[in-house]
Amino acid sequence: MQRLLPLLALAGLMAACGPASERPEAASNEPVYLNHAPEATYVGKEVCGTCHPDKYETFTRSQMGRSFKPATLQNSAADFEKARPVYDPHNDLYYRPFHRGDSLYIMEYR
Repeated sequence: MQRLLPLLALAGLMAACGPASERPEAASNEPVYLNHAPEATYVGKEVCGTCHPDKYETFTRSQMGRSFKPATLQNSAADFEKARPVYDPHNDLYYRPFHRGDSLYIMEYR
């Protein structure tokens, strides 16, 4: 019995390490999603809203969704009268948002 157990273990190990019955298929070059295809183009967020109205509605009201609009004073919620410079110690630079007419800008300075 003591000799049989190691032989059974060895036989099981050899069976488990035997040759694979099938080779895995090569990866396809076809994109998984249509929007990954080279001919895919941006159709605009309104087109997305036709199939996903709930997501479109919440996206257009989010900060990210509002960032797609032109940077104008009307589209901004910033209070430029109270805007203070932001300091970047890594680059030793200051940044100050301001507007000129309806256009928004960021000044970079030391």
